[in-house]
Amino acid sequence: MEKVDIFTLGMTLLQMSTYENLDLGFNKKENNHKLLSLIENVTYIWAKPLLYRMLQVNPEYRPTFKELLKEIKTIETLSFTISNQ
Repeated sequence: MEKVDIFTLGMTLLQMSTYENLDLGFNKKENNHKLLSLIENVTYIWAKPLLYRMLQVNPEYRPTFKELLKEIKTIETLSFTISNQ
């Protein structure tokens, strides 16, 4: 079940990153290539490799939560603040 949750988390992250409507059957095996192609629209370079791994059609190729957390801890992202002006 953990690998299903990884896929769902990947779908959520992808939808947040692209604003795409992912309710169009992208979670079906035959549409996995379309889903993976949406990752190219993600502007966060650090997220792309994670998403490719999380959204694999074969659960055996998806990371566990422990592996995912370990990978996330090593990612460097650009930090910024938004000020109210």
